[in-house]
Amino acid sequence: MEPVFTRRILLVVAAADRDRANQTALQFDPEGGDNTFSEGLSPTGQEPATHYWCCTSMVEETFQVVATQVVPTFAGARLRSWNLDTERSAPRLLLQEMGLKRVARAEA
Repeated sequence: MEPVFTRRILLVVAAADRDRANQTALQFDPEGGDNTFSEGLSPTGQEPATHYWCCTSMVEETFQVVATQVVPTFAGARLRSWNLDTERSAPRLLLQEMGLKRVARAEA
């Protein structure tokens, strides 16, 4: 039976915690967890990134572990569970609350 991903989350960590956060994500996603926190954030939207964030879906049991055992180990981390159908503005609102913007990516 396929897992039912009932939780969609946004998680923001400080840039100083990015490597540890990616290593922790490997526990939940062995195939790509090391790249979970790849989207930089900063107060100006310019480098250097002061924070990194991810958006992912997970089963309820994993959410409970992340919320109660993982997030508390990252000082200043913010976790938001949200519904894509009814809370489309959740990512924007979280960034506003934190005073952050997405870091512009250089054109390749």
